[in-house]
Amino acid sequence: MKVRDLYKVISKAISTVSPEAEAEAKWIVEELFGKKFEYLFVENPSVGQLIDRANEIVRKRVSERIPLQYLFKKAFFYGFELYVDERVLIPRSDTEVIVDYVLETFKERDLTWLDLGTGSGAIALALDKFLKGTGFASDVSMEAISVANVNANKYGARFMLIVANLFSPFKDSSFDLIVSNPPYIAEAEKGALSPEVLFEPPSALLGGKEGFEFTETMLLEAQRILVRGGSIIIETSPECYEKLKKTGVVKSYILVKEIYDLSGELRGLHLLRSF
Repeated sequence: MKVRDLYKVISKAISTVSPEAEAEAKWIVEELFGKKFEYLFVENPSVGQLIDRANEIVRKRVSERIPLQYLFKKAFFYGFELYVDERVLIPRSDTEVIVDYVLETFKERDLTWLDLGTGSGAIALALDKFLKGTGFASDVSMEAISVANVNANKYGARFMLIVANLFSPFKDSSFDLIVSNPPYIAEAEKGALSPEVLFEPPSALLGGKEGFEFTETMLLEAQRILVRGGSIIIETSPECYEKLKKTGVVKSYILVKEIYDLSGELRGLHLLRSF
């Protein structure tokens, strides 16, 4: 069997479980051969003994519904190739909209910043590379911090990693900026999640019974460690935002910006601690 034939077979198999079957098939082929798909498609080499490995990957992807990121122990975010496994959330390209906004807004300022709930360290790595100042990244999970540490070491990052339950280790008025992608899915919605998403740690997905509770607590406690006029920028969903507005916690901040993704859906909020 040649590479082009293998690609077609893999793509057809994965199309039963994924709307991005072609992209996933290309990735599998690249991982098998250790070369770019474009090169392989032109050269069209024989698959040979790699067919057994290909079959095993496809079986785990289709039958067990394991995401490729966990099978290959890697994910891509903001130009970084990250190590990931089942201990951390898989970084999403949608979150890059939040990073874009942060960098555009604060790129010329010297800041003390915190990435709360860092997971794989994806957001922290981008902030560390493109922002001035001093950075911290925290997570309640020691296992997540272990993964983030692998990625931080790989890229020679300067930020400090801390195991922390929300803001407990930090002094009052410690940060100019907090960035976070908190869990914001309601527990009742868990049954509607795809099998792939259910491989990810529930603590990184589920924000409470109604989905907004974790974010509400985070916003309440963030008032203490933000300097006056400090910013907190969070990822959220339209549903979570509507619930947050009913609690009044958003009104304790100055709303600077509602951040929308490329499809026009609300993706995040920029809130300012009042002076």
